[in-house]
Amino acid sequence: HGEFRWRAIAARTSAAPPDLGDFGAAVMAMAAASDGGEERWSHIFAAHRELSSVIAEAIPGAALRLFGSCATLQSWDGDGDVDFAVTADEWYAESRLLRDEEAALQRIQACLHRAGLPVACLNTVTNTRVPVLRISPQRCVRPVLAALSMPIDVTCRPSGVRNSALLRRYMRQSVAVRAGSVFIKRWAKACRVVDP
Repeated sequence: HGEFRWRAIAARTSAAPPDLGDFGAAVMAMAAASDGGEERWSHIFAAHRELSSVIAEAIPGAALRLFGSCATLQSWDGDGDVDFAVTADEWYAESRLLRDEEAALQRIQACLHRAGLPVACLNTVTNTRVPVLRISPQRCVRPVLAALSMPIDVTCRPSGVRNSALLRRYMRQSVAVRAGSVFIKRWAKACRVVDP
């Protein structure tokens, strides 16, 4: 049906169908432009260091892992949030989830507040399938922890880390798959199909 609709539109506008090679080149260029490079990654690494030190105080023995589109696509354009998961091997023995994710996220929130982030920047959201701590620097007058100057979501589920690792392997199979994924993500945000 899509081909017939395109033909009808083309007939009415007397426009020719686009050259798919041109479209592919545009997608590749857009994906390349979406990569913020080492400078953007340095912000993520700095945030990881600062969050890791706070989480070590809140939950001794836990590790902080990057997941989501930044981990999957291995790029960040500075637009959108960065996702981290707090994990600890003993929490997930025999595939058991952390018994009280909400309490863990509230401990992390309290430690971030003690480290200088105002309460207005921190929001633990528990009425979701996966509880999440949202760090929203745009709601702060000025972030005290310099590295936490980007929106960050923190969860206590390892599934996002595993899923991101699997998707990253798919992305490594072809540059076109990664570029197409970046294109679809940007299109979905622009069309408000997903949260901006």
